[in-house]
Amino acid sequence: MAAEGPDIRISAPSLGWILAADGSQAIEITGITDSPRTGRAVALADIARRAWASPDATAVVLQTGMGIALLRGNEQAENLLALPAGSAASIAWDRASAGFAVCWDTFCEARGANGAMRARWEVAGGTRILAYSADNGLLLATAESAEWRRESTAVTLDAIPAAAAFRPGTSELWLLDAAGQLTGIDPQRRPVGAAELVPNALGLVASLDGKSFFAANAEGATATTNLETLQTEKSNLEDSVEGLWPAAGRFTVRLHDSAKRAIAIWNGDSGITGWVPALNSEVRQ
Repeated sequence: MAAEGPDIRISAPSLGWILAADGSQAIEITGITDSPRTGRAVALADIARRAWASPDATAVVLQTGMGIALLRGNEQAENLLALPAGSAASIAWDRASAGFAVCWDTFCEARGANGAMRARWEVAGGTRILAYSADNGLLLATAESAEWRRESTAVTLDAIPAAAAFRPGTSELWLLDAAGQLTGIDPQRRPVGAAELVPNALGLVASLDGKSFFAANAEGATATTNLETLQTEKSNLEDSVEGLWPAAGRFTVRLHDSAKRAIAIWNGDSGITGWVPALNSEVRQ
């Protein structure tokens, strides 16, 4: 009798994570960007209210009733930080997934990809984080002002941007205003480039190689600008947009954050938007 072969399981690439509608599970998005699907579901010990997946999809930061937790790979979510009841956290990942920053109440922290704390700052109440780079610092904003904190220096901006992103491979910070004007600056606040994207953008995402930026607004109007060719392409999606979150790949962006609707994944390499079925369908445990 021939010996039975080992079980063979084919695993699809991970594209990110979202929460189940009741916050009891973190659900993986898998597959190719043009045809994404739901993957495994990880039960959470505490109900989560928000989730921020790392751009490379290997981890997800969660805000639970206890505070901030980190889920990595096949591990259980690890509690990192206790927050006072009612605190609202804002979180941003480094574009290369080298770590993340979290702000709440009157504090901000930078943490490594494994959750280890790297730095902590006292900030004004209500400060939120708009962008983070493990090498180039944080862009922080309140209702009145915005500042770029880099090591021991802080640069106050002339206006609060609608969205912002650090450009990978450089020390540049790129700012997008409500009118859709994109402007890059260096740490001395000198301009390094400009482009016109879309008004009232919900976010700004840089390609992993730092060559391009993508923005979209709630109505589904999008714009992609290539900083090498100085060309900008505009288009419209088939649906509305909730926000922009970098997904795994050179230039891939997730556009929705609700388990109650199909999740859209935009592929900057092909220009195609793929759709994950709504999560009321079955997911793998």
